[in-house]
Formats: sequence, C-alpha cells, structure tokens
Amino acid sequence: MVKNKFIYIPPPDKSISQRALIMAYLAEGKSEIKNISDCDDTKNLISCLKTLKTKIKRVKNKIIIKPPLSKEKNKSIKLNCRESATSMRLLAGALCGLKYKKIVLKAQKTLKRRNMKELVFYLKKMGADIKSQKGFFPPLKIYPADLQAAEIKQKEPSAQIKSAVLLASLSAKGETLFKEISRTRDHTEKLLRKFKAPLVYKKGYWKVKYKKLKAAKIEVPGDFSCAAYFLLACVLTKNSAIEIGNVCLNPLRLGFIQILKKMGADIKIKILRRDFELKGNIYAKYSKLKGVKISKKELINSIDEMPLIAAAAVFADGKTQIPLVKSLKNKESDRIASSLKLAKYLGAKAYIKKNILNIYGSNFIKGGFRGDFCPDHRIIMSAACIEHLCDKKIGIKNKKIAEKSYKNFFKDLSIFKKYLKKI
Repeated sequence: MVKNKFIYIPPPDKSISQRALIMAYLAEGKSEIKNISDCDDTKNLISCLKTLKTKIKRVKNKIIIKPPLSKEKNKSIKLNCRESATSMRLLAGALCGLKYKKIVLKAQKTLKRRNMKELVFYLKKMGADIKSQKGFFPPLKIYPADLQAAEIKQKEPSAQIKSAVLLASLSAKGETLFKEISRTRDHTEKLLRKFKAPLVYKKGYWKVKYKKLKAAKIEVPGDFSCAAYFLLACVLTKNSAIEIGNVCLNPLRLGFIQILKKMGADIKIKILRRDFELKGNIYAKYSKLKGVKISKKELINSIDEMPLIAAAAVFADGKTQIPLVKSLKNKESDRIASSLKLAKYLGAKAYIKKNILNIYGSNFIKGGFRGDFCPDHRIIMSAACIEHLCDKKIGIKNKKIAEKSYKNFFKDLSIFKKYLKKI
C-alpha cells in the first residue's frame, strides 16, 4: 500500500536544448528558448556559439539568441566541444557549408576517444572539406566547401549523425535524401519544422532542401533520460511511488518505459500538452520485475538508459537478454563493457554471447564498489540511484562527472533519499 509518492520535476531536456541552440544560430532573427538545460554540455555549447559572435542573453526563465548578421568567414575559429559528442557532431553539420576560413572543433578527455568516422564519411559525401586525426578521432578541422545534396543510407542507427546530415543539408544545393536504418529520436526533425525548414518524410527517406531557417520560440520539456534514474529507483523500492511532471513523452525516447513494463513494472503516462513535442506526466510504483528478451528497437529507443536496463535486469527474476548495437561502444565509455561490469559488480551473473548481453537476476545485491569505475556520467548516476538497495555502499568520489548531463543530480538524489526514509 503506497501512502505517499515522490513528486519529481526533471531538468530541461539536454538533447532538445542543444539542437534548438544550433538552429537558433542558423536562423534569421531573434529566437527564444524557454526552460533551457543548464548542464555542462549545454553551457559549453552556448560558449561555442558566443565564440561565433552569437548574442545570447538570459531574461528570467528564457534565453534570447541573436545570430551574427554577417559571419566573419575570413577568420579561423577554434571551438572547444569539451566532452560533448552531440555538440561536435551537430556543429560539424551546421558549419561545414558556411565557408569559414577554418574551423577547429576541439575535444577533451572522453571525447578525444570517440570515433567520428561515420560523421566524416557522410559529410564528405556531401562535399564537405573536413579532416580528423588518424583513426577518425577529434579534433575535427573544417575548411570552406560548396555542399551538394546527396542520397545517404545510414549504416548504424544514430540520431546525432542523422541530425548532422540534416543540418548540413540546409547549406547544400539540391534536395538531400537521408534514410535511417532504424528510427531514432526525432527532436531535430521536429525542431527543423518549428524553424520553418522544408523537411518531409516520404517512402522511408527524410528529404530536406537548401533553406535559411526562421527564428522560433521554443519551450523545452523535462528530460526523460534524467527522470529515468528516479523512475527505476522507485520501481525497485518497496512501498514507493513516483509522479514525474512536465517530461518529454516523445515515443522514440520512451523505450526504457516499454522495457520496464515488459518486465512487469506498473507505469502509466498521461499526455497533457501537444506542442512540437508531447509533454506530460509519468506515474509509477514499486513492482516485482521478471527477466525478458529485449528487442533491438526497444534498445535503440532507450540508448541513454543502457546502464539502467542492466541494473534493472540484476533485480529481475530470471534472465534478461539485451541485444547490442555498435554505437554503444562509442559513448563516454564502451557502454557495453561498462554496463556488463556494473551488473557483475552488483552481484549478477552476466556475460556476452552472440552479440547479446545476458544478465541473470540476483537475490543478493552486493554493492561495495566504486561507482565511478569509469568516467561515464550515465554509469555513475545509474549506480548512485540504486545504492540504497545494495548490501554495501557504492563509493563515488568524482560526483562532478554527472554535471555533464544533469547539474543537480546528487542534490535531487539526496531529496529522494529523504523521501525513502518516510516510507
């Protein structure tokens, strides 16, 4: 019997915030973004856009973006993407057709190890003059080029690569056709329409023509990927319940909910507003989970929640099978290897066979390990949100890593733990 529930409002969506910022830079006129993400990745992207002479100011709970009237294309510009692959890929797509003298997209720490081969390959196919380091690693160097429309068939599912190509298409002569191998999150497509891009989806292809975007007003919903940590924690904790408010309910982001419901979780969603994105509430309560076979589509629609899926499998009764996709190896860590290690550290029998991660539920959740065993913000937050269910504490020294995508994660987690003491 649930006596009370945890009321939670997630921070603004990072993926939508970053995409909206770049489109505002490309657009004519002043754009407004309300409720923008304040995580490190978004703040750093704002810094990059200011380096490009974009005027950005905060007015109460929104920011106003005014792109430069004339871009100083005779200059060489260095932009530090720090550890954000989203910023690097989207900036590469947006800038490769603007004919700056030279743009260098720099990287730090984990981003230095993230492969950009597919990005470079597709942009070059459109005529971009883009160079990477040996092995297709950052930094990336972009030189002036006349882009041409191309037909591109994606080899691996990636919303970031798709977004980069669609943004580059705005500077290319002709109509670019982009075919996804599997549907991925479509925030870019929805936002492009808000910014009046000539984008259509026909016979399996996204089609977009050369076009100057128009300024728009955007209100960013809450980030489901941030909410997912507290959603799982409540589903796994006896007598607990949660209400998540003002969250993005884009179906292509809710694979984790589909997976948890398949495992037996009591979760309901309620759509309250239909804007360019669906927004609303999620309701969930403690549930006993069972092991299941997860589909590739479900995994692709929960790509950021891979460590949480592994954690849920440890608490489930029986075996869970998770199909693996190549892009998981190219995150802040090899997220296949780190999710496997997380499951084992929690006490589960886990192994990979025939490109499937097999995890057997455990009756004894060990803990007693370093949650920051790899420098991956999503691994750290996944370990932290279930620490209260472990036999021993999980040590996390470098909590600042979480600020990459969720500035106040540990503050919100401490509020959640106070709630747990009352139930």
